[in-house]
Formats: sequence, structure tokens, C-alpha cells
Amino acid sequence: MAIIKENLNMKMIYNIILILSFSLIVFVNVYNNSYAQGNGTTDEGMLSVQINGTGSVSPLETETKYEGFTEPQTPSTEQLKAFEEEIKEEDRVYPQEFQRESEGAAGLAEEKLNVSTATHVLVSPPALNDNITENNASSSQLTQNTTLAPTLNIYKSTIVSPTQYRSTVTEPSVGNKGPIVFYTGNWFAARSADYGTSWSYVNPLQGMSDFCCDQDVIYDKNFKIFIWYRQGLKDANGENRFVLSISKDAQTWTSYSIHPTVVNQNWKNSWWDYPHLAISNKKLYITSNMFDKNNQFVRSVITQWDLSQLSSGSTVNFKYFFETNQFNYTPVQGATDTMYWAVHNTNAQMKLYKWSESTNTINIAYRNTPAFQWGSMSCPGPDGINWCARSDSRILAGWINNGEIGFAWNVKQGGSFPYPHVHVVIFKEAGLTYKSNPVLWGQNIAWMYPSFSPDSRGNIGFVAYYGGGSYYPSIAAGIINPATGTPPPYPAYSIVLGKNGADKWGDYDRTRPLSGIGPLFEGSAATLQGCTTGSCIEPRYFIFGLS
Repeated sequence: MAIIKENLNMKMIYNIILILSFSLIVFVNVYNNSYAQGNGTTDEGMLSVQINGTGSVSPLETETKYEGFTEPQTPSTEQLKAFEEEIKEEDRVYPQEFQRESEGAAGLAEEKLNVSTATHVLVSPPALNDNITENNASSSQLTQNTTLAPTLNIYKSTIVSPTQYRSTVTEPSVGNKGPIVFYTGNWFAARSADYGTSWSYVNPLQGMSDFCCDQDVIYDKNFKIFIWYRQGLKDANGENRFVLSISKDAQTWTSYSIHPTVVNQNWKNSWWDYPHLAISNKKLYITSNMFDKNNQFVRSVITQWDLSQLSSGSTVNFKYFFETNQFNYTPVQGATDTMYWAVHNTNAQMKLYKWSESTNTINIAYRNTPAFQWGSMSCPGPDGINWCARSDSRILAGWINNGEIGFAWNVKQGGSFPYPHVHVVIFKEAGLTYKSNPVLWGQNIAWMYPSFSPDSRGNIGFVAYYGGGSYYPSIAAGIINPATGTPPPYPAYSIVLGKNGADKWGDYDRTRPLSGIGPLFEGSAATLQGCTTGSCIEPRYFIFGLS
């Protein structure tokens, strides 16, 4: 009996070891599988992982009025120097270890390039600056017209701030609630109460003396709040914070201060970079890349925030998920009860994430896509200045619309493409299966820095820069719907022609459905008018729609 009992015990120990070993293999496979295979053309099973943690944070300041000035507040010489150093240190470099070539993932066959798919810039009519009112901005007549007459109208196009020192890496963002518009960029913020006809200026250093850059703003139509993100300078320990501010009128703000250690107490000596804001029905999502004090990438992070708590100005609960083996999460615009985001797993495979508002489980799918080339981009304009030099191939935009999910990013010239261009990949929401690769490209110009966002009626607005060859970096926009056809080519209309170039550009622009609804869209972008430095940057606010 003793021998039998000993054998049973040994068998139990063996089984436990076997189970633990298998569990470890599964764990490592889920979190470190850089090259998981997925056909991308069938509805394959998805991996499931749990969020990494939760937390809460109380307001730093509540119901604080931000003074409006008739002129933008010019930073001091010391502040400008700090801003410029931060921009220089943050020169966009996609970490080499994440520029993975497709190893064993053959990708999908590239669609044969047809010159008829090249996008040429269409000439827009003059801006109808007196034609936008709170009543007609969302009228049923405009809604009907979007399917009857696919011609773009520019309902507003204004310069946001007087020409003075700005960064050519402008990173403009915008959101509106009816006639109230809030617009941010490097290194300013502005508010309009009349759809951008006139502006007052907000000092982004108010309540944040360590302000740096990378502002973002979005309006949530469900809770009727503006959400304003400001990124801070790194301190001596290599740590920064972001300030998340909430307002119902873009004038009085409640703010939360978020250091990396607020999210995870072990994230010391780290700094946030390159935010994306996205909203679903009840949640706000913020994605960031995180670096250590030596500027080495350490993790990609997505945080989820309760919009109801943010709108009430109370202590807010958050959840978060991160990975150290993937770079640059990019969420979709237009989500409802589920958020999606993506990264490049290789140059021919994407890793897609799905997070329902009601769960702590994240579903992950690996899907093969047409391959693209990593590498430096070149698009010199008439002055020979390469305004594409700063760019890389991180995913810049994501959206969900009518059961389809899209992602877009910049890609270098090469192969059949004479200029840098925008790689676009579309998936079906059901099963996250690959659908198409409608590239935004030009025969004689580069297309760069895309922004896409859907409205509540099934239209997709987009903004992008074009230039190179005979053109300086310039602004284009358009709307995709059944009446304008399925791209490519894209129905892209010129908004503003640039007059100069710069070797630092980007890093993003924005388009949003007006008041978060549509059918009109608003855009934020910038051009150089008169010289190659930030003193000639003209941030532009524009409203566009199909007439």
C-alpha cells in the first residue's frame, strides 16, 4: 500500500508539473508571440488576455476658468528652448527592433498597381465663411445632399492664430460643440464661440508649468464634454506626466494629473509620448508610447476612463493594458460599445485588439496584410527640402464604420510608388478578417499624415498633407460615402496651398465629425507661408461637407 501511495503521489506531482509547464508555454505564447500566424482571410479564433490593472485618480483642480487672451501668449525664451529641445529629442524614430520583416508570415499578395488609382488633388470652391450656423450644421437637408451631390464645400476656413513663433511640428487638434470650437497645437490653444470666425487664446501653461507639447482634444457627444490632453516635459529623473482636462464649455476645466506611477507604481523614470484620444459610448481611451530616462522604448499603453465620472468632475476609475513587445497602439474613431486598436506585428502582419466596454478581457487577432517597406521617406518640394524626413511607418489613424475597420500610415517611396504614400488596410469587423488595401498615393506628389474619422451617418471624413515635386506641403480633405465611390482614388480636395517647406513636419493632424455627429466635418492642419521656420506656420481650422 505504501508503494502504491508513493506512486500515486509521484504521478500527481508529475501531472502538476506538466500542467504548470503547459500554462507557462501558453502565457509566453500570448504575451511574447511576435510572429503568430493568421491567414487573414478566414474567421480564425482569437487569443484572449486580461487587462493588467485598474486604478483611480482625483482631480488636480476643479472648475477652473482658463483666461482668454486676444493674442496668443508667447512662451519665454527659456520655455521655447525647452520646447524645441523636447521636439528634437522626440524626433520620430520607429524602434529598430520593432521594424520586423515578415518571418514566415508571407502576407497577402500585393494588389497590382493601376495608375487609375492614383489620387490627384481636386480644386475646392472658395470657403463659404458666412454660410455655417448652429441650425444648418446638422440639418436634414445637408444629410440628404451628402448622397445626392458628391461635391465638397468648404464652409469655413480660418487661420487660428496670428503668425508668430510656432513649431513646424504643429500637431494641431480640434473638437467642437456647436459654435464653440477648441483648437490646440505646438505651443498654443485657442477657443472660438462662432465656428472659428474669431478666436481667443488660452495659455496651455496655465495650471501646467511643465507643459511641453503633444496636445490632443476631442468632443464627446454623449456626455457633452471637451477632453483636452497636454503632455509635460521630462524632469531630471526622466519622468513626465500628462494633464487630462474636462470641460462643458471649453472655458472652465477640471483637470487630472497622470504620472506613469499613477497608472502603475513600478513605472518610475518613464515618460509618456505620442497620444491618441478615442471614445466609445461610455469610455475614453488614451494610447501612449512610453520611454525610459535614456529615451529607450519600454512599453505601449492603453488606458480606459469612465466618461460619466469625467463629466461629473469626480474621482475617476481607469483600467489599463500594456505590452513591451509591441510599439505604438492606435485606436479607432467611431467606436460604440467596443474599442479596437492595432499595431504592426511585422511589415506584412497586423495585430488587432478588441476590448468591449463591459469586460476586462481583450481579444487579440493576428492578420496578414499586403507587405510594405520600412525605411526613410523622401519628398523634396520646389525648394529641395524633404518635409517627409521626420516621418516613419507607425499607424497614424484608425476608424470603424458600417461594419468595417480601417488603419492608415505613411510608407516610403519605392517599388511602384514614386513618392511616399499612405498605406490603408480595411478589415471586416466580423471576425477581423482582411478585406482590402486602398492605398492613397500620387504619381507626382507624396501623401502623408492621414487622419480619418466617421460621422454618425456612415460618412468618413479625412485630412492629409500632400506635397513634393512642384508642391510645398499643403492641406487636403475629403469625404468618403456611397456617392463618392470606393477609394482609390480618394476624393481629395485642396484646402490650403503651402508656400514653403521644412525638414521637420507632422506629427499628426485631425479630422472630427462636427459636434461629434456630422454630416459636416472639421479639420486641423497647418502650412508654412513665407519662410521655413515656425514663425511662418499658419494653423488652419476648416469645416467641410458634401453639398
